[in-house]
Amino acid sequence: MATIVLVDHDLKQVLTAKAKPSAIKLEKKIPIKIALQVDGKGNEAVDKDPLLQAKITKPATKSYQTLVITLASDLMDADKRVQKAKTAAERQKIVDIFTKTMQAKIAKHKTLGEQKAIAAWGKVKKEKREYLNYKLKAVYELGSDALSLTVDIASIPASGGLSAVLAGIKAFRTIMKMSLKLYQMSLSANKMQKKVKKHLETLKKQYNGDKKELSGLKGTLKAAANKIIGAKFITTIDSVKSENDQYEKTLLGVKVNSHKVAKELNKLLKFLDTASKNKDVKSSKKTLNSIEKMNDSVRKLLDRIITMQETAEKGDKFIADTKIAINEIENIEPSKWKYIKKGLVLVDIMLEVDDYSSVQKVAEQMGEAAIDQIESELKDRMAA
Repeated sequence: MATIVLVDHDLKQVLTAKAKPSAIKLEKKIPIKIALQVDGKGNEAVDKDPLLQAKITKPATKSYQTLVITLASDLMDADKRVQKAKTAAERQKIVDIFTKTMQAKIAKHKTLGEQKAIAAWGKVKKEKREYLNYKLKAVYELGSDALSLTVDIASIPASGGLSAVLAGIKAFRTIMKMSLKLYQMSLSANKMQKKVKKHLETLKKQYNGDKKELSGLKGTLKAAANKIIGAKFITTIDSVKSENDQYEKTLLGVKVNSHKVAKELNKLLKFLDTASKNKDVKSSKKTLNSIEKMNDSVRKLLDRIITMQETAEKGDKFIADTKIAINEIENIEPSKWKYIKKGLVLVDIMLEVDDYSSVQKVAEQMGEAAIDQIESELKDRMAA
C-alpha cells in the first residue's frame, strides 16, 4: 500500500520555536507523523489531483496545529513556573506534571488524528464514488522514547540568594547518575575489548602453527579450513566478529554518553562560577570554600572524561583494524594476508575506569558537602 503523508514534523523543534523555553529543555526529537495508507490506484488518483490532496490533508493538519498551540501554551506556563520555583524538588514536580499532561494530550490526539484522516477520506469518497473500492488505513506514528524533558541547570539564577544556589547545585545529582552510567559502560567496553584481543591471540597462535600449509593454499581459507587448520579456527573467527561488533556498539555508547556528561558538567561549571560571585555565598567563607572545592573536583572529572574520549578513539582504530584482518582471513588467500602476518592488533585499549571512578566519587562527595554547607547556612540564617 502507498502512503499519503498528511503531517510529518519534529514536535520538539516546533514547540521550542513557539514557546522559547529557557528552563525546560526537550532533550530529544519528537517525530510525529499522520498518514493514510491506500492501495496503489487510490494513491495514484490522489497524486494526480492537488485539490483532493488539500481536502485530505487540511483536517489532519488543523487538528495537529491545535495540538501544537495547546502544548506550546502549556510549555510556556510550565517554564515560567520552573524559573520561579525555589527548590529542585518543586522544579522537578512541575516538569513531571507537564510531561504527563503532554503525553496524555498526544495520546488523545493520536485517536483524533486517525479519526480526522479517515473522515477526510470519507468526504472524498462521497465526491468520487470510484474511491469506494480503495483499501485504506490511518497511520499515526510518534517516535519512541521521545518525551524526555529536563530542567536546564544553566537557566537557574545564581543571584536569587542561597536557596537558588542550593537548587542549582542539587541538580548535579542527575549528572552524577549519568556519570555512573558512563562508568558502567566503560567497564563493559573494556571487558569486550579484552575478549576480542584474547581471540585474536588464539587466531595468531593457530596461524603460526599451520603457517607452512596455509602459505601454499590456493583460494580462500573457507574451502580448506577444516583440512588444514581445523574447525576451531573458523569458530574463533566467528567469535571475534561477534565480540568486535559488541565492542563497537558499547564503545559508541561510551562516546555518546561521555559527550552528554561533559556537556552537563560544563553547564555546572558555569553555574558554579556564577554562584561563587553571589553576594550571599561570598558572605559565608565556608559556603564559598565548599563551592570552590566542588568546582575543582568537577573540573578534574571533566578532564578524565576528555581522556576517556581520546582513548575511545584508539578503540575505534582497534575495531577497524580487526574488521580488516577478519575480512582478509575470510576472503583473501593466505599467501596475501598482511594483518595476521604482521601480528594483528594485539594491544589493550583500556578506558581508565578506576581512575575515573575515584575522581567521580570525590566530585560526588564535594557536591554533597556543598549542599550540606548551604543547607546549614540557610538554617542558621533562619534561626538568627
